[in-house]
Amino acid sequence: SHLSGEAFYGRDHRVNGEPFFPGAGFVELACIASTLAGERSVARIEDIVWAQPLKLRAAPQPVKTVLRASGHGTDCAVVSFDPHGERVLHCEARLFHEAGPAHSRPRPAPLPVDELVAAARAVDGAQCYERLRRYGFDYGPSFRGVRTLHQGAGYALARVGLDPSLRAQFDQYLLHPCLIDAALQTVLGVAGEGGDDVPYLPFALDSIQRWRPLLPECYAYAEPSRGAPAGGGAGRVDLRPLRLGGAGVGG
Repeated sequence: SHLSGEAFYGRDHRVNGEPFFPGAGFVELACIASTLAGERSVARIEDIVWAQPLKLRAAPQPVKTVLRASGHGTDCAVVSFDPHGERVLHCEARLFHEAGPAHSRPRPAPLPVDELVAAARAVDGAQCYERLRRYGFDYGPSFRGVRTLHQGAGYALARVGLDPSLRAQFDQYLLHPCLIDAALQTVLGVAGEGGDDVPYLPFALDSIQRWRPLLPECYAYAEPSRGAPAGGGAGRVDLRPLRLGGAGVGG
């Protein structure tokens, strides 16, 4: 791949004024590469670790997605190259083309979205991005996917959507980085309960299960994982993308 800071993912995803490739973008690169190589869509992704951020330049820079068969799955690494030609690891993961009964989780039951919204405090998306800007994360339109964040007792529910400028190419993606990034931003609603002076950044994901294709408009639901520290903090959080429609919405 050749990535450029002039593309939407660099122009609208800046940290302290500098363009960085979004972590969710590495997941999409891995999914696309493994789908092309395996001639089947990726069903789940495990052990995702973001090792080092990738600062983007205006001129396109090469990034390589390396795949290696491993048992029933595929080990994946996304790397770039330093000025000496040495590989720099940015992300690694394991991908599977089948859910597999030994690994997949049961399909989650629908959630009562209307009830969750009614019991929560609504925060406008613009307020969320002002808070992130204070941390040094300056998101442009394509990465301002959270429309409204509902903060409840022990959970957060965000209505998220893709920017209209990206709708025409939506079908070219498996896990659109802007939607996945918006889902990760939903963690603000549960991790931020300990105070506003500390940003919370994901550095790893245990797994992503693909039940059905994402939609350009959906909800994202976040709650602390079982065994996570009380009050959120830097603990573990479970995320679920939910389809719009009706009081009970399934992932």
